[in-house]
Order: sequence, then C-alpha cells, then structure tokens
Amino acid sequence: SLSIGELMPAVTTPPSFGVISVPHYCFYTDGSADNNHKSPQGGAGVVVTDPSQRHILYQQGYTITEYPHCTNNIAELSAVHEALNYLDQSGFPPQTLIHFYIDSTYVVNHLIQRAIRPEQVNYAKVMVLLETIKLMETKGFTFKWIHIDAHVGNQWNELADKLAVSRTPVREAIRQLTQSGLVN
Repeated sequence: SLSIGELMPAVTTPPSFGVISVPHYCFYTDGSADNNHKSPQGGAGVVVTDPSQRHILYQQGYTITEYPHCTNNIAELSAVHEALNYLDQSGFPPQTLIHFYIDSTYVVNHLIQRAIRPEQVNYAKVMVLLETIKLMETKGFTFKWIHIDAHVGNQWNELADKLAVSRTPVREAIRQLTQSGLVN
C-alpha cells in the first residue's frame, strides 16, 4: 500500500503558465438505508483515490446507528461526514483540493448552497456537516462538490455503494439472497 506522500504529486509551476497546481484527491461517498425506514441502522461508504483515480488510498464502510429511523438522506450525509473525519485524521497536507463525488442531489445541493432552513428535515445533521466543512476550510482544504449518477458503472461510486450496503443489515441480506438465487 502506498502512502499519501508517495502518491501526492509535487507542487509545480508550469513554465508556460506560471500557475501553481494544487494537489487534489478524489473522495467517493454513498449512503444506504432500509427502503421502508423501519431500521434504525444504515450504512455509509467512503472510497478515496489518488488524483489519477488509479490507486485506492482508503476504503471503508460505516454503520450508522445514532438515529431512530435512518433514512437514505441521513446515510448520504453521514457518508460525507465520515469522509471528512478521515480527511481530518489522515495527514493530508493543507492547501489540498478535495473532489467529492456524490450521487445524492439532496446532499450536493445542500453543500453547494450551504443553506438549510431550521424547519427542513435533517437540519441538525446538515448544520453539523456544514460546520465541519467550515472547520476543514480554515485548515486550508478546498472542496469541489460533484454530483454523479448512481449505478451507471463508475467503479469507485459502485465500491462506495457496496461498502454502504454491506453495513445496512436488511439491504445486505436481500443482496446476498439475490446473489444466491433464493430470491429474484
């Protein structure tokens, strides 16, 4: 396994432009919840790649248990929060651009607009996420929020989805039964 330092490109000044390039990394996040919202447990998946998107630097599934009924939106928000926690604890250098690839328009819209009204669903969770982003920006990180389509074959998004589903008991059980041919 290569370290972040070994994979991080050197900051260079291209001779013809005189512009300093900023190292960047790609974070793919996804969330999963029981479709009928009867489960208090959801899942979140995070995949981090180097700038070339050829090497996985980190991959992890997380179990979400802090809500009485975990919805897919909560799981998607939690995935971004787990990715930010990893970023904060992993030794990425300041002045790094992080490209977040997210298949939830709900999450991307909140992060780009940086606004939510107190009466909106998931207000507290979005506010915690926005405060975490603000803190990371004071540490020198820059974020680009990119919406991608789900389940269209993007290998890193599919891996983040698989990690999230693996932490969602009902959905994981259905996936295993389907793969075994016991249910369609």
